[in-house]
Amino acid sequence: MVGIVVAEVLIYLVINMMPEFRSKLEKKGVSIHPFTVLVDLGKGPELVRFAGARRVKVAVLVVGAVNFAALLALFYWLLIPSVISLIRSMFTAPAQVTSPFVPVIPGVTVSLHAFLYLLLAAAIGIALHEVFHALAAYLDGLKVEAWGAGILFIFPLAYVRLNEERLAQASLKSKVRVFSAGILANTLLFLLATACIQPVIAQITTAVVVVGLSEDQSAPAVRAGLLTPCIILAINDTPIKSVNDLREVLSRYRNVNTTLLLKVVPVKIEGEVVKATSGVEYFRVFKESGRDKLGVYITELPTEETPSYAIHLGRFLYWLQIVNISLAMLNAAPLYITDGARIIAELLRRYNLEHFNKVVQSFTVAFTIALLLIGLMRFI
Repeated sequence: MVGIVVAEVLIYLVINMMPEFRSKLEKKGVSIHPFTVLVDLGKGPELVRFAGARRVKVAVLVVGAVNFAALLALFYWLLIPSVISLIRSMFTAPAQVTSPFVPVIPGVTVSLHAFLYLLLAAAIGIALHEVFHALAAYLDGLKVEAWGAGILFIFPLAYVRLNEERLAQASLKSKVRVFSAGILANTLLFLLATACIQPVIAQITTAVVVVGLSEDQSAPAVRAGLLTPCIILAINDTPIKSVNDLREVLSRYRNVNTTLLLKVVPVKIEGEVVKATSGVEYFRVFKESGRDKLGVYITELPTEETPSYAIHLGRFLYWLQIVNISLAMLNAAPLYITDGARIIAELLRRYNLEHFNKVVQSFTVAFTIALLLIGLMRFI
């Protein structure tokens, strides 16, 4: 990631030193900015209005506005409690502040493997976001002057360029319809991913896998010499099919001295699945009263019976959910360049409250950045 960002800065500096070459690139629709490269892919096509367009316009406006309001409320519902905790920690006794937001940093907050799914989900979400902006603009007779794609840091992006002069002269309803359409696109993608992911998850068989033991030599599993990695099949004849099952069983014996009989299968981890290396083995693990943990590091992993396509499709749909609800919510928030910022600006301008708009956006941006940094600190 760092290498790509450094390369983008160097390219920007070099091209800035070559004004003639920069001018040629701009004539061909390529613009270079710090950390950003934009490429115009052509002019927007001319579309003919269809019968029933008026009803569609009303539906897009109503659904888009309701969706925008709901996501804006969700954003502040997540933001405000954390902001209150942050302010209290500044003026009273220091307290732990939890953040609902975490920045996407490959290799830090997101594994490099998961980042590939995230990038694909982001590319689809951003592209459909801009397509919906363009379609809403066509409904209102606004011209799409150009459309294109690019890269911001290492993230893909897409854009449509509307005729700003005609957009500025459009009615408030038209502006809300166009700005909220992109947010609606991401919400629809989130709902689609949510509907599709359950049938896929049903095809994935997972197991509770012990991937390591505690460094505490007095831990029950360490004293028993439990093998790692291994799948825990049962404890005292109670089947263990999830981490919650394991916790529930251990909670029964929290306040008693007991010997637990663990039924396990030694395994090896190959890529994203676990495969058995030998047959079932049993371990007697003595647990003292007051302990509710065995001293094992566990996770849930797919077993070899799971179709590989189900694993990849499930992870893609998971990230399609996360990315699109995040894009929808952040775009609904008043964060200077977002669709939500433009909608709120237009609404407040209608009632001569532009000064209030600047205050809202400034405070929202400041606290969002602060909480993103707090969220990042959990991974450093």
